[in-house]
Amino acid sequence: MIRSLMGLALGAVLVSTASAESPVHSSHTQADAGRLHQVAQASMPMMSADMQRCIENCNRCHALCQEMIQHCLELGGKHATPAHIRLLQDCAEICQTNVDFMLRMSEFHPELCGVCADVCTRCAEQCERIGQGDDMMKRCAEACRASAKTCREMSKHKM
Repeated sequence: MIRSLMGLALGAVLVSTASAESPVHSSHTQADAGRLHQVAQASMPMMSADMQRCIENCNRCHALCQEMIQHCLELGGKHATPAHIRLLQDCAEICQTNVDFMLRMSEFHPELCGVCADVCTRCAEQCERIGQGDDMMKRCAEACRASAKTCREMSKHKM
């Protein structure tokens, strides 16, 4: 699926560029776009089940951390300290960035997965510590732990 999307995007760029040119050159460029699509598909590695699981966990963690920001601000007190809100934001953002790196098969995704695992672990620990008895905080901590686990595994995979 990722290959198809990238190939289609590449082809669309080349075809849209060609449409502004002469008809003769346009058909030549469309053929080039088809060949480039094939090259892109052949050179892009398949996404592993581990990576797909990591992407799912990071997406879930991102969403729950975003929800938790509002929840914690409403609870107030220790839940709404700047440090806690900042950690929730950091966790949400690193998860989203990590997903982006994996989707485009960035050569840097293993390193980013390691950082993401560290941030998710710290966020889970803090949510567990200050959110005792709060079901939403518990769900967020669980999502952070799941993300940290799969990110730690992905950090060991080199492209």
